[in-house]
Amino acid sequence: MPPLVWKPWATPKYKFFAWLVLQNRVWTADRLARRGWPNCGLCKLCNQRLESAAHLLFKCRFSIRIWNKLKLWLGLHQIDTALWQQFHSVKEWWKKAIHKKGPHRKALASLTMLVSWELWKERNARVFRGHSVTVDMMVTKIKNEARLWCFAGAKALSSLISCDQIPLFVFLFLFSALAHTKTHTEKEKTELYTHFLIDLSASWMQAQALQDLSVQRHGS
Repeated sequence: MPPLVWKPWATPKYKFFAWLVLQNRVWTADRLARRGWPNCGLCKLCNQRLESAAHLLFKCRFSIRIWNKLKLWLGLHQIDTALWQQFHSVKEWWKKAIHKKGPHRKALASLTMLVSWELWKERNARVFRGHSVTVDMMVTKIKNEARLWCFAGAKALSSLISCDQIPLFVFLFLFSALAHTKTHTEKEKTELYTHFLIDLSASWMQAQALQDLSVQRHGS
């Protein structure tokens, strides 16, 4: 696995997907079409361009809106998403725009793995289940997951994100879990924290998404 992937903090699932996408090994419409296999054709996030890994992750207008909102949230003013259109592959984009030298390189790489995986999941939900969420709901989901990553050990990412908004019930569950565990080593405790938080994030983000949807409906 290249340093672009294994050095930044992320759980194995996200790292494996990042490795696949950097090798252009994910089954997007353009790759399926070259083999003559059925595919979704246009990108399901924007319905404007042929789907490719590069388009999906950093050229699609849906993805760009997410990145711009995250950029404002984290104060990453050095990122100019308008320049991303010049990159032809995910690997080129990752090396020149994400992994370039800078004070927040590792944090940005972790965030990129998180955003890429969430975009891929949203793409699959639209292609295979006909389900979709808004840009704002996606951003909320990514923010919540990023905070959990900070709490689980993503030190570089935590330098950008304020983790003081993690709900109290997260801490209560953690202390309860630790009180009943027989592990003693720091490694075992770290693994417990990580697995527990990642599992807990699913229910938390679902609740946040439902809350956002409720607010949007009452506001319209």
